[in-house]
Amino acid sequence: MTVSDFCKMVLENSKTGKWLSCTAPVQYEKKTFNVGIKAFGLWVQRLEVNGITATIPEQKTKAALFAALITELSDLLFQQGEKI
Repeated sequence: MTVSDFCKMVLENSKTGKWLSCTAPVQYEKKTFNVGIKAFGLWVQRLEVNGITATIPEQKTKAALFAALITELSDLLFQQGEKI
């Protein structure tokens, strides 16, 4: 899945009122990374790529969460891409 697909999956879960806790393969610059997430509603408690983590505080809107997710996940994947 792409970074955008992953973020859309998180937004879809925000409607359920349940925790999202999973790991998914995400493609970034022709490489695949396993991305872990633990999220509830519009808050991401933990976003993890190869042991490097980030947190996104609760956002007021889904659009704000989507933008924050795109930014944080892209940054984490970029860091990993640089190490390879």
